[in-house]
Amino acid sequence: MRVRLIKRKSIEGFAVQNAGSRASFRLWLTFLKMADWSGPGDILETFGSADSLGNGSDRVVFDIAGNNYRMICKYHFGVTRIHLYIKWIGTHAEYTKLCHANRQICREQLLKQITMQALQYKIIKTGAQYNKYCDILEALVCTTRKAKAIHDEIELLTLLIEKYDAGQNTFKDADPIELLKALMKDHKMKAVDLADLLKVSQGLVSDILHYKKGLSKETIRILSERFKLNQEAFNRPYQLHMPVNPGYKGAKMMTPRKKLAKAS
Repeated sequence: MRVRLIKRKSIEGFAVQNAGSRASFRLWLTFLKMADWSGPGDILETFGSADSLGNGSDRVVFDIAGNNYRMICKYHFGVTRIHLYIKWIGTHAEYTKLCHANRQICREQLLKQITMQALQYKIIKTGAQYNKYCDILEALVCTTRKAKAIHDEIELLTLLIEKYDAGQNTFKDADPIELLKALMKDHKMKAVDLADLLKVSQGLVSDILHYKKGLSKETIRILSERFKLNQEAFNRPYQLHMPVNPGYKGAKMMTPRKKLAKAS
């Protein structure tokens, strides 16, 4: 299922104040955009260094920029959608203090009562409105009994929040090889491990990682299944670093998008 990220704006603001986190957040956001999860266990299949905050917890901690920064998120797996809420972002030292204060899983105050008849949602134009809608959405998603009107309200709020986030976005998607290298680092995989996974030679793996060879359909399928990502994560055009005909000045060799069989 696709993941709907809530309070994405928190990452934008944090990256402005902490430039060292920006490159890693670019990768993290691309992974999340391409994620194809069916349960909480799939989170660790994509993010190998992530940690759950205790048994039965609905919160997960993500390491950012080699554990220099940490981010706490709350997740909710529904029948047709997944919501992931950003609850806290900070440095590793700040996270340690947070843990010692025993406040890492109770920072938010959920709304207890919502009079839906009185609510009239509008296009989000301010940060305060954005935060209010995010809090309302979290409270609605966490309710155990949901009438059709609640489901409609959840969908509307999600769309309004995502529209606002899209207008604030300053991150470009990482290319498939950047994602693959990040996955290898996060899961402590070497080239020989990747070759074993893909059942190809280490020479081919080296060419792939150095942008000399593109990804085959079978490679895309294996990587997608292993790391719980949509095949689109690896099936996107990117530039190959190989010589081209000198008669075509300024030409670039790009990998083509492949036609893949749909998963049954």
